[in-house]
Amino acid sequence: MKVPLLNNKRFLAGIMFLVIGAVAIYIAQDYPMGTALRMGPGYFPIVLGGIMGLFGIYELVIGVLKPDAVQGNWSIRALLVLPIAAVIFGVLMEHGGFVPALTAERMYPRS
Repeated sequence: MKVPLLNNKRFLAGIMFLVIGAVAIYIAQDYPMGTALRMGPGYFPIVLGGIMGLFGIYELVIGVLKPDAVQGNWSIRALLVLPIAAVIFGVLMEHGGFVPALTAERMYPRS
């Protein structure tokens, strides 16, 4: 079965893991690394970003060897509303605190 790479869910997951890992390493590259015994603020995001990158490579390879097509349609709610809600929650956490952010999150019922 021939599945195009842009419709291959494991390939797309691998790309996602690679991008998130690379962004984590890029953001944390200016933080002091420290050592394994005395970890600095950059140690965890760099190591976690590297692990995510390795997992992304693994998913890319498995996606090419065993293609599996994406089932269903893309949800507009998932693509737009959920990231916007996460950003609003983060802004409320920063400027209002935990209680207002949690209250705003609980005002909208889950479907």
